[in-house]
Amino acid sequence: MKGFDNQALAYILNAIKEDMPTIDTTIATEVITLAMAYDLEYMRQEGIIEDAEYTDVFYDDDDAFDFIIERLSNALPNSEPYTLTDMLESYFEYHDAYMEEIGMLDWQ
Repeated sequence: MKGFDNQALAYILNAIKEDMPTIDTTIATEVITLAMAYDLEYMRQEGIIEDAEYTDVFYDDDDAFDFIIERLSNALPNSEPYTLTDMLESYFEYHDAYMEEIGMLDWQ
């Protein structure tokens, strides 16, 4: 789905690498890939996406964060919780920037 594809992944990972040059790129790739999948799952569950199209349903950042961090923690139980939280916060920041850049997010 546009905005959750390899281009989005590359954009987000490059931005994270610039902010955190010492980050383990293998772990970052795994976390961001999972975060994107869980974000899509959240949006489908909440009715934000229906039939591969966005609806007008409100996207609650806090609920989405809680939904995604719970799943990340379960999927990666040996990961440091603070690392997962930091990467997820970066995911939200850079994914929003990417969506804005490609014209799919407007802060009106």
